[in-house]
Amino acid sequence: MRRFTPSMVISVVALVAALGGTAWASHYIITSTKQIKPSVRHALKGKQGQRGFTGAQGAQGPAGAPGSPGVLGVIAVDGAQRSYPPGDFGAPPNAQCPAGTTVIGTGFDGPFDQVGGFVKKYGTFVGGFFENDSSITIQGNVQAICAQLPAGVPATRQAAQSQRFADDVQAAISAVERRRGG
Repeated sequence: MRRFTPSMVISVVALVAALGGTAWASHYIITSTKQIKPSVRHALKGKQGQRGFTGAQGAQGPAGAPGSPGVLGVIAVDGAQRSYPPGDFGAPPNAQCPAGTTVIGTGFDGPFDQVGGFVKKYGTFVGGFFENDSSITIQGNVQAICAQLPAGVPATRQAAQSQRFADDVQAAISAVERRRGG
């Protein structure tokens, strides 16, 4: 059997004292100002000093660059409504922005539970494609939110935009026919 050496006994006693002291001290950790005597809290605050002098006004900085004019003359334009008998699909008439304006937003009006195609901006007009998968005839149309263009920007319907719309309509027709097996 091993004998305890004096250094081993002193080490164990020191370890026990250290752990016990930490446990005892943790009971006295301050976690709230309510644990501090009010007179001590008051003494810790001190008095407020005098306000300092206001400094001299600095020199005016250089003028910034002019900002963009922002959105001007916002108007909503509805395209003409189109009737969709049960099972019908196709593009309603476009919603064309007035001259000098462009599309900044799109929308549609109708009791469609889903668009069944698309509603998109094409330069200065909004085009769309709807499918009626209900059992009743419904009405639908596209909407354009238009705003004035900055000076010098043309607001004409470009042939490329019209062709892109025609391509989108053809793709939507093909998708409907594939889905219906026709």
